[in-house]
Amino acid sequence: MRNSKDIGEFAEAKFVVKAIEEGLIVSEPTGDSAPYDRIVDNGNSLYRIQVKSTSKMQVRSNGSRKYKILAARTATTKTAYTRKMVDFFACYVEPEDLWYVVPLASVGGAITINLYPHVQHSTGKYEEYKEAWHLLKEKSNGQN
Repeated sequence: MRNSKDIGEFAEAKFVVKAIEEGLIVSEPTGDSAPYDRIVDNGNSLYRIQVKSTSKMQVRSNGSRKYKILAARTATTKTAYTRKMVDFFACYVEPEDLWYVVPLASVGGAITINLYPHVQHSTGKYEEYKEAWHLLKEKSNGQN
């Protein structure tokens, strides 16, 4: 059984590989105190990326299923990220082997991101960000 640190490191490594495949330059902050995990350079803009991941689906009492990402600084204090901290969440859904590239602005201070990649025509709030690598290739307008 892998612990949460192992799972997080795996997701960060997968993010680096995928971002490079997408033609992006990826940098890592020195140390462990930055509120973001990676910096992405698309040639025009730099974006601060917080990598998150999930490895299991949650099943609710009504039978609905979702993948839940904790979009908070720590699991204990559940402090939301701000625009001064990150620009995007890169959310890896391990069982589906896919990514959601979610702008912080679309999260609106929420501390959870619910994903439904297994639902073919899902209208979930974040489904438009499934494999949305193009967002990291756009020039920043200072609104992220």
